[in-house]
Amino acid sequence: MPNEIQSWLDKQAGAWAGESEKAKNSKFDKLPEGRYIGVLTSAEVGVSRNERPQVAWGYTIIEGDLAGEKVRAYDGLDQEDSLYYLGRRFGSMGVDPTTIDLKKLQKHLDALVEQKLTLKIRLKNSKDGEFQNIYIDGVVSGGSETSAPTEPVVDMSQVASEGEPEVVEEVVEVVEEVVEDVAEEEVTLAVGMTVQFEWQGETLQGVAAELLDTKAKIKVGDKLYPVAYDKLALVETELDK
Repeated sequence: MPNEIQSWLDKQAGAWAGESEKAKNSKFDKLPEGRYIGVLTSAEVGVSRNERPQVAWGYTIIEGDLAGEKVRAYDGLDQEDSLYYLGRRFGSMGVDPTTIDLKKLQKHLDALVEQKLTLKIRLKNSKDGEFQNIYIDGVVSGGSETSAPTEPVVDMSQVASEGEPEVVEEVVEVVEEVVEDVAEEEVTLAVGMTVQFEWQGETLQGVAAELLDTKAKIKVGDKLYPVAYDKLALVETELDK
């Protein structure tokens, strides 16, 4: 480490003691629920704290009192229907998912970020308020919001061969909401249903394997998670439509 950096760290040691204590006792506040206009600012393939493969999406709000605030969403890649939901995420941002070469996923993500897509972002808290779902309701075209369904306009197949994606100029297909809060529709949870929940700061998705008095055992991969019913959100699958 350069001497000048070490000298700076030494000088800041006193300030760090107080700031680190404040950080330890603080909470990361969620943004208020609602609809926002934002820009896709990052998209990276990586691993979660539990060493599960995932795509981490970063969005920045660009309008209103909360302009400049950032939100993040995560799509796991190791579950049975993970790739389907990844495809839907691409579709919500105007990308035809069939043009994505999964072997070059990061390259596609980088090209998407470079387009600086302006998006309609919707934030919705879980029933207990423990975590927040982030939905993309379409692309903002020409400075105005459009919600009429059209064909996806971004063909990412050119990314793998030419390195330059087609520029988005029109709004794309608006995908329907994937996750529905249990409280909104009086749906009774049953074994075999797909659900989403928060576990140690990470959003997981699995299948209800056993129903107990106050909680359900949710199977994610080869593991079972005991989760209280009010912390579960149903996930709509093709069979539910």
